[in-house]
Amino acid sequence: MFCTQCGGNIPDGSTFCTYCGAPVTPGQAPGQTPEPIPGPIPGQAPDIMPVPEAPGASNKGLKVAAITLSIVAVLAVIGVSAVVTNCFGLISPEEETSRTVVHDSSSKPKTKTEERSEPKAEAETDAEEKPDPKPEAETEPAPDPEPEKAVEPSSIAVDLNSREEFKNLNIAISNFTEQGFDKGEGDKAFSRDNVDYARLVTFYYDHCLYNTNESGMEPVPENDPMLEGNYFSVRVPVSRARSFFETRMGVSPTDEQLSFDLNGPDPNPTLAYRAQVSGDWLYFGIYSGDAMPSQGVASATSVTDLGNNRYRVDYDVYMPGSRSNDPMMISEIKSDWYGLPANELEGALGAAGVDRSGSAIFEVRSAEGARKFVLEEMDCSTPA
Repeated sequence: MFCTQCGGNIPDGSTFCTYCGAPVTPGQAPGQTPEPIPGPIPGQAPDIMPVPEAPGASNKGLKVAAITLSIVAVLAVIGVSAVVTNCFGLISPEEETSRTVVHDSSSKPKTKTEERSEPKAEAETDAEEKPDPKPEAETEPAPDPEPEKAVEPSSIAVDLNSREEFKNLNIAISNFTEQGFDKGEGDKAFSRDNVDYARLVTFYYDHCLYNTNESGMEPVPENDPMLEGNYFSVRVPVSRARSFFETRMGVSPTDEQLSFDLNGPDPNPTLAYRAQVSGDWLYFGIYSGDAMPSQGVASATSVTDLGNNRYRVDYDVYMPGSRSNDPMMISEIKSDWYGLPANELEGALGAAGVDRSGSAIFEVRSAEGARKFVLEEMDCSTPA
């Protein structure tokens, strides 16, 4: 027979259903099939059937069984609904599918270090390492070169037709050519951008030696401590030396630049080649032997205005006494000769024509109406 409450198959003659604990309706025929009990609607919790109390302790067991079956039925309905609605719409079908895949160790979440070291797909790598080029309009232009100093028209003119101006320019050039300063190897005999101060001081020593009235050179006094053991023989006021370099070459050497010793530990005074600033004096220990004959008097041939009162001067050099092979000392040259035209200068010097030619750049300054020619650069002269 079947229970009229839950439809369970129970033995004939049973008083209570062994499944749901409901009392069996009296007079129910054996084997009679009860009307089916409507099942729960999906998504809706089923109504819990009231369980009649049975007499005694057995009623408590029936109540527990009925409650357990009701909970099972509710959980079943919730499970079916969750499957049908993908957890009531909380996850997408793709996420649900990914949750059912068995993951290996490579599918575990990676740390930031692992993500940085992990090789990237080729397309992704190219996209990161090769950024799209900027449009032509956005490309940054190359920086402009440093602007050069503006060239202003020279305010001081140089006129070679003026005998006085021609003379002063030739004296300025001859200050260097008469001591052979324009001779040497390389392109430049002198440049303010690269000064050889040892050569410059030696040149100044020779200038002082052969122009003592102008230079203020004097022997080192006996009571001067620089005399004994240092092989310094003459000295000039250091202020006068600096004035010479400023007015003749436009440079201002420091005490360290004016001081040098090219002899090393050799104490031999005949090989002395040194200079040193001490106090207010520049001391020389340079021995050049006999008086130096003139190494050539210059005569300007042309001037080119470079702007900013700078002029390129081309010149020829005549060797005094070269016609008779009788060298002429610098002190023997008269100051008026520097203003002579080239043919007259050649005759006055007894020169056998042009010895060499050169080029120099002078900065022209005006001081009390006179022209000051300050050497900025001198090329090494070329033999004729």
